[in-house]
Amino acid sequence: MQTNFLRHILKNTMQSKRILIVYNASNDKLSSVFGMIHKVISPKTYACSLCKLTHGNFEIKAIWKRFITGKNIMILYKSDFMKYYPEANFEDHEFPMVLTEKNNMLKELLNKKELDQISNTEELIRKIQEHLIASSC
Repeated sequence: MQTNFLRHILKNTMQSKRILIVYNASNDKLSSVFGMIHKVISPKTYACSLCKLTHGNFEIKAIWKRFITGKNIMILYKSDFMKYYPEANFEDHEFPMVLTEKNNMLKELLNKKELDQISNTEELIRKIQEHLIASSC
């Protein structure tokens, strides 16, 4: 019974807010290739903890793909975020980050430090869900 209640809250919250997933990476082909090589050769020094949580060496993780599919989630690279949200005033923030957008207002859900502490994709999903449920009450 409680699980259905939480699903209902999460579903309604997901529909009323958009989640922005902002990676600390560039979306150009050369950066993508170098990033992939870096993850394989020296994963501990790879700068985007969010990339490590959501992607394997060559593709998106299945559990993450299932989580984001059909939800009001926008995936952005840092450069795209700065271009699409110049008024957001996030220049001083470290990337990656997870934000919510509602009524043209952005709110940080998970910052770089918090993302760096997450050990696996399941924990990332759980933390996003917990933040959305808490903010809906």
